[in-house]
Amino acid sequence: MLARYRELAEEVPKERRPPGGTELVRYCDTRFASKILMAIRYHNVRFLLEKLVIDEGYIAWLAKQPHDTREK
Repeated sequence: MLARYRELAEEVPKERRPPGGTELVRYCDTRFASKILMAIRYHNVRFLLEKLVIDEGYIAWLAKQPHDTREK
């Protein structure tokens, strides 16, 4: 899934890419900071995540996963 996310992020023009480029997760020193940065990061990459959910490659990957993974 992360590989497909990176492929979709590479397709976005550089001026429209979210801060952090093709990475989905970043490290933070504290839990408080990580929650804030995670919310900001989600807001910035939401359009990419929406593209990922309707992507045929992602749907095929998800179909091969266990029931618990599909539910999440």
